[in-house]
Amino acid sequence: MFLRWLFKVFPGEMLGGWSLVRPDLSLWILVALASTGASLAPGTAAGGLAPALAAIPLLLLLIVTVTVKFDAAARGVEAPWGDVFERFFARVLLLLAASAASLAMCVGAAIVTRAAVIILMRNAEAMPLASMVLGVIIYITLLARFSFVPFLAVLDRHADLELGGGKLAPLTRLVWPLLASSRMTDGLRWRLAPYVVLLNLGSAVALLPPPVRIPFLLAWQFVQLTAQAVLFHHYRERRPFLTRQ
Repeated sequence: MFLRWLFKVFPGEMLGGWSLVRPDLSLWILVALASTGASLAPGTAAGGLAPALAAIPLLLLLIVTVTVKFDAAARGVEAPWGDVFERFFARVLLLLAASAASLAMCVGAAIVTRAAVIILMRNAEAMPLASMVLGVIIYITLLARFSFVPFLAVLDRHADLELGGGKLAPLTRLVWPLLASSRMTDGLRWRLAPYVVLLNLGSAVALLPPPVRIPFLLAWQFVQLTAQAVLFHHYRERRPFLTRQ
């Protein structure tokens, strides 16, 4: 089953994802070059809170751009920059809140899991490895659960989706992208998990020797962009199940 996924399903889905990347290839090349240059800049390499905070608006704009461009490519139309910026200013606060909440839940659950394993296993030799592995598993599975949050926050409205009401209605106004993503990824998370892993392996580039680090970083950004496009394909396939008729 794994071999079938590795040699048939995975290449097919990545090829389908590439079909969303290809229409705006020149834009993504410029983004990859700019991102690589920024990551190698002396101020960025030094780290610190200020550069990280300054990068947040650019990251949010990139998420909106990717989502809007993928949506246009999937529908066979072009997305002018006016649409991108209009969507950005209309949805940036929701995107920031939903993304921060989902990330906090993923990180928090992983930390709690590792702490629980450490307490339960105490001085066992396998405790460090077990706590790390279980923490990573919890982190990845929750990221897969919430992997549609950016798409939902940018493209959808709570009023257009069947998310329930009643007593939960006030709460859903604040966290509805998380609730919608959780429902849309139900039964699909292990299929999404490999692409979530690809999206979180960027830091491994730092382990490569300097001569190959820059070209690998450029190539890896396209792998991650294509993996994001695969997630978007699955989002589009699942969206009709929550759309109000």
